[in-house]
Amino acid sequence: ASIEAIYEGHQYYCNYGFVPFAIDSGGWDYNISIKEESLGQIWVNKFDSGEENTMHYVAPSFEYFINNLGEERN
Repeated sequence: ASIEAIYEGHQYYCNYGFVPFAIDSGGWDYNISIKEESLGQIWVNKFDSGEENTMHYVAPSFEYFINNLGEERN
């Protein structure tokens, strides 16, 4: 899926205030919040988790998110 298609999906499901910038290997999208109360924070959309609220907080800022990326460990 393209970032544009994901953004359109956010609008369809009334998931306003988040701008997607990346997709992980499982299809979850990572978003920068443009909401006043969480401006600049990073959230992941776990859309197929079965939870009512699919947006989950990840990091306080994009810079923090990038600087703390690491290799996935199983």
